[in-house]
Amino acid sequence: MLPSQFIDFVTGAAVNFTSPAPLDMFGALGAMYGIFKPYERLFTPSYSQFPAPASIPADLLLPFGEFVTKYHLEAAVPKIFEITGHGVGDRSTP
Repeated sequence: MLPSQFIDFVTGAAVNFTSPAPLDMFGALGAMYGIFKPYERLFTPSYSQFPAPASIPADLLLPFGEFVTKYHLEAAVPKIFEITGHGVGDRSTP
């Protein structure tokens, strides 16, 4: 397994990061599941039931960071990035 390094893409400096405790992480992931469960029908088994733009639930339109803050899901973010690969590389610039 390759070691992970946390870097501030603006400054290039290493970031002092401590992973959340496993119980906190799993608690946040469970909470996130509960938040998304009512929307599951919009995504599975396909997007065929996804609503028209004017009918998309407000929570699904929030920027990810705002969604995380609103629902106190910070402890889940490192695992979400690990699972989805969204935390790999500098995605802050086009």
